[in-house]
Amino acid sequence: MATTFTFNVNIDWSEFQRYYGGTAKMVVCQTEDGKVLHIHARHFRPFLDRNGVFGRFTLTLNRAGEVNQLIKI
Repeated sequence: MATTFTFNVNIDWSEFQRYYGGTAKMVVCQTEDGKVLHIHARHFRPFLDRNGVFGRFTLTLNRAGEVNQLIKI
């Protein structure tokens, strides 16, 4: 059974550079129902543009707690 979370991300480009530089690896997000998620930054790279990563996302985890899907909604 998959678990789904919905949350907002607002990371500007200069902050996201910390992930590329290796000084940070996890993006910390708070879901709509108050849970705190630690998601590896690599999952957000497809959504990175020159301004950074911004938007509302849905994350689906498999039974083992691994990322199954991350969608910008």
